[in-house]
Parts: sequence; structure tokens; C-alpha cells
Amino acid sequence: MQRSYYDGWRTIINWSQDPGTPAVMAFTTIDATGQYTSMAIGTDNFPVISYWDNTHFSLRVAHCNNAECSGTTDLTTVDATGFTGMYPSITIGTDHFPVISYYDAANGDLRVAHCDNAACTTSTKTTVDATGNTGWYTSVAIGTDNFPVISYYDGSNGDLRVAHCDNAACTTSTKTTVDATGNTGDHPSIAIGTDGFPVISYKDQTNSDLRVAHCINVTCSGATNLTTVDATGTTGLDGSITIGSDHFPVISYMNNTNGDLRVAHCDNTACTSSTNAAVDTTGVTGQYTSVALGADHLPVISYHDATNSRLRVVHCINVTCTP
Repeated sequence: MQRSYYDGWRTIINWSQDPGTPAVMAFTTIDATGQYTSMAIGTDNFPVISYWDNTHFSLRVAHCNNAECSGTTDLTTVDATGFTGMYPSITIGTDHFPVISYYDAANGDLRVAHCDNAACTTSTKTTVDATGNTGWYTSVAIGTDNFPVISYYDGSNGDLRVAHCDNAACTTSTKTTVDATGNTGDHPSIAIGTDGFPVISYKDQTNSDLRVAHCINVTCSGATNLTTVDATGTTGLDGSITIGSDHFPVISYMNNTNGDLRVAHCDNTACTSSTNAAVDTTGVTGQYTSVALGADHLPVISYHDATNSRLRVVHCINVTCTP
């Protein structure tokens, strides 16, 4: 498996042969800058990484020219207009080109860059939501209608919002406030459920809980099923969601009260009930989680161990990630 991360002053990829093999095979320094990394695998089967250049305050993309991301890498500044490019999220569109959602801090807007080629050397940039100070902590996926759908935090109102793009480049879109109860919607993560509708994990800041929003249509407009998944202590930080091999969502997140990595495995597509488990309780751990399925179809989670300042990976031994 491959992971991109920021070690304080550079963007790094590390690669291992198999999700069940803890030995790391290679480290590659990609750029001397690079915060808030997000990675996808392009249609050329090579990694493409979006990140914030915290020196020049711009959105950048690194396109690797081999699976290990060693050797020459294509580095492109995608958007350098003002103070922009924070909290990017990248996916590959049905046109085979990367699409990136991100926060324009200078204007307080949600923006999208649709790449014109696999390396993103040119792109179309669009302001998607300019209402107040919005667009924080973006997460993008491709819906079953083949168009991008983006979850993000509205900082002005403390709400969870979703933008559903009307085309591949997201030059027009439909915006919806999904959860406006108190201060909520922090650090959302979006996936497309097996029912074809978006499902979003996020933190409810008012109650310090992990919540899930399950949309009832592809645009995430209209009524949405909202569920508090974990209310034990201060929890739900840095959540990441994917769809398990049993067709139900699985969410990795941090419990701040105990400093633990936790996993919630949903019992249905809407996550109205779930099995929650502490996965790593050693010291203060579980920050900045990211979950995906390995080649064995079981969850694999990368996260930060704050006690030892280390990147750690856990490979689950079952679909629920329980002992």
C-alpha cells in the first residue's frame, strides 16, 4: 500500500509490499513543502498527490512516474491566487483526470480544480461556494451519476455542507446544508455507499461526538439521515470513511478523551447502528486517520502516534476491525 504524509517540512510517500506486511520498503521525498496531503491512484496506475505549499500558500500537485514515486516527479502549482489550496482532497474523475476540492483562505471560499491531463499541468479552477467563510476540510468523491460530490465545513455558520457538481469540471453545482444543529460538520469524510448515495462522517463540535449523514439521493439534497455514532467522551476527531467489503461504511477516528484510535463499523448503509471498538490504546495515538481496503478486502488504517511522533498502520483482521 502507499501513503502520502507531511513530516513537518516535506511531502513523503512510503510504500510497503502488502497491507499485512509491516516492513516499509521505500521512502521518497517528493517536495520540500507539502501540508494537508491527499493521494489517489491515476488511470496510469501511478500516484497523484494534492497538497498545500505552506511556503508559497498555494495548491500544488505531484504526479509520480512510477508506482513507488521514485525518480522524476511532475510538480505543478495548480492555484497560486492569494492564500489558497488548504485542506485539499483529490479523486479521479470518470474522464480519467484528477479533480481536487480545496479551501481558498484569502476569500473564504470552496474551490475545485479539474485537471486537463493525468499530471494536472493545466486545469480549470472554479469557485464552488462563496457564501460566507466556507469550504474548510474538504472531501471529494465521484457519485454514481459520474460527477464529483464534496463535503465541507461552513465556518461562518458551523454547518456541514455538500456541493454536488453538475458536470465533471464542477463549473456549476447544487449546494445543500446537510446538518445545521449547533456547531457541526468538522473534518468531514465522504464515500459513496452501495445504495449509490453519499455517506459522510464528521465531528459534532457542540457535543464532541462522531456523527454520520446518509444522503437519500445523489445530490444530498432534501431530507438526510443523521446519526450520532459515538458519544463516548470527546470523540470523532480526524475521521475517515470508506465502504467495507460487506457493503457497509467503516470509519476510523480519534477519541480525544483517551487518546485512542477507534473504528466504527456500521451495521447498515445509513449507519443508524454500529459496532465501535478501540483499536490502538497505546499512549496518545490515532490522529489524522485514513482508512482504505487492502488487497484482502479488510480495512487498513494509517494514523499518527503523538506519543512517539510516528506514522503507524493497523491492518484489521476482520471487516468490523474488532479484536
